[in-house]
Order: sequence, then C-alpha cells, then structure tokens
Amino acid sequence: MKELTLGASAKLTSPHLFAAIVTKDDAGRVNIMGASWITFASLRDAKMVFCISDSGYTGGIVESTKKASLCFVTEKIADKIFKCCTTSGRTTDKIEAFGIALSELEGFDVPVPDGTGVAFSLELDEVVGGCDHGIYVCSVKKAVQLSEEPVVMAFDGYSRVGIL
Repeated sequence: MKELTLGASAKLTSPHLFAAIVTKDDAGRVNIMGASWITFASLRDAKMVFCISDSGYTGGIVESTKKASLCFVTEKIADKIFKCCTTSGRTTDKIEAFGIALSELEGFDVPVPDGTGVAFSLELDEVVGGCDHGIYVCSVKKAVQLSEEPVVMAFDGYSRVGIL
C-alpha cells in the first residue's frame, strides 16, 4: 500500500470532466471559468453539481443571478477555455482577452462559447459549504448537443486538457 497526496491521486484517476462555467452578471457582463469538479447528481430530477472556490468571482455571480451555462467544450475552444483558469473575471474580461465568441441559445439565460459540444442551462438550487469551496447544486433547465465532435477531458491532475 502506498499513501498518496490528493494531487497524485488526481493524476492517477484522470481523465476528469472539464467544462466551462459561463455566467452573466446583472450588468450583462459575461465571464467564463474552466472547472473539473462537476458531476450529474440526479437524472430523474435533472440535477448537476459543480464545486468552485467560495471566494471566487464566478460563485458570487451564480449566487446573485441563480443562473449559469455549463458547457462541455470541443478541441476548437479548449485552449481558450483552459486559459480562463489562469485569471480572475474580477480583473479580466476573459471574452475579450482570449477572443471567445459566444452564442445565445433558446432556453438559455446565459450564452455559450462557440465550440461547445454539449451545454446545460442551469438554475441554482443551493450552495453547500465544502471547506474552501462551495458545492453548487443546480437544476438542469435545458440540455443541448451543439456538435458531434468529442468533448475534452482534464488529464494529469488537471494540468492539461484533450480528447480521449
């Protein structure tokens, strides 16, 4: 038996889901955050869960507006979304900085990045405290497939993204 750090265990259990959490604040400014701590919580009541820093900009917007788009992206946009993990939306307009094109979809309150494979329109139900992260439990209002291209996953302890 070998004891592992959390980082080492993440590398050994990869790949992991990787998606863009897209938010729009009350002034209409769109922000994108790359995230990997995502899961389906229920298919019967259509729930998804994501876990992000409880002090981050994205969490504050989701808590304020109760809305987000969760987008599993293709290789076309993967590098740009991965770059969204490197800076805060508080100080950087990531849409402009990384040249991300957005589309408005019927049934979605928040736009999705062009190059998305599968997108979910989410409405926040509750936030559960999880140490230094919030666990966001959301109802899925709509799910759509926008591309038949494979979506990317996170590999090597979340150090890179790519397709299987």
